[in-house]
Amino acid sequence: MSGGVDSSVAASLLLEQGFIVTGLTMQVPILADGVSSNAVNDASALCEQLGIAHYSIDVSDDFHACVVQPFQRDYFAGRTPNPCVDCNARIKFGLLWDLAEKELGIANIATGHYALVVRENGKTFLRRGLNHQKDQTYFLYGIPATRLPHFYLPLMAKEKDEVRKMAQARGLSVAQKTESMDICFAAEGDYRTILPKDAPTAPGDFLDHTGKVVGRHEGIQHYTVGQRKGLGIALGYPA
Repeated sequence: MSGGVDSSVAASLLLEQGFIVTGLTMQVPILADGVSSNAVNDASALCEQLGIAHYSIDVSDDFHACVVQPFQRDYFAGRTPNPCVDCNARIKFGLLWDLAEKELGIANIATGHYALVVRENGKTFLRRGLNHQKDQTYFLYGIPATRLPHFYLPLMAKEKDEVRKMAQARGLSVAQKTESMDICFAAEGDYRTILPKDAPTAPGDFLDHTGKVVGRHEGIQHYTVGQRKGLGIALGYPA
């Protein structure tokens, strides 16, 4: 549980369906200076409101090795990483699930993701959610097939606006909480603040398709593939 509206409504729906529900929240390293994450506290308060147990599990060391360091390496190599995909495959649905099963005896995991888990003819598949504008299948593709029979997505047929209304109707404290869109370990700020300060940088030129110099850049790690804003150049047309 992240302490957000999606995971909170998912937990509430499972309770209404008769499941025994326990909240699990990952403690991850927050690398931006002068900031902290309220995810654990928010999730704990929500679980108290729902009347369910809550556990926070510190996965900081593994998270740093499996998510943060590859993220940093990719930017300095000119690639744009997707840390959420790495986290889901290696930590949330890997390490965390293993620990939940071993330490708490929890075999089934549910989240507030928008995707479909389909059970047909004794087999289980992950498919696009019914809400294609909010489909999050891409973030879940790394879940091992052997785990899918034990994976539940209570919001798989819901729309975001509908989920907020459900949170309001149930009196959940997070009903109006803003949606998280950024990097959790950067405290949802500028990713460049968590790149190593002592790593070598190589400023250079921006070139157009003819090779003409149209501006200067600060180093490849400051930009993402396909970026159009924040380049410091104005060409009068989309670059």
